[in-house]
Amino acid sequence: MEELLKQILARLDNLNNDVKDLKPLVGQVKTLQEQVTRIETRIENDVSDKVRVLYDGYALRGDQVERLREHLDERLDVIQTDLSYVVGKVAHTRETFCS
Repeated sequence: MEELLKQILARLDNLNNDVKDLKPLVGQVKTLQEQVTRIETRIENDVSDKVRVLYDGYALRGDQVERLREHLDERLDVIQTDLSYVVGKVAHTRETFCS
């Protein structure tokens, strides 16, 4: 019985030593958790805002490109109409001089 009690006490001492060794690790884990929380908060605030701004700029640029394309299409239509008129005039003038 006495031997069993000594073994139990020895195991308790080992457990106490293990717990003492774990206490600093628990503090380190808490510190790491706080750092992770700060990093997550920073990412949510800073990076998310920057990504949102970049997306807005991309969308704005896309709108500008689309408006420019529409404007160029209109101008090309006008140029094509003018060119058709000039070609018709040249053909008419050629017929007049060649006849």
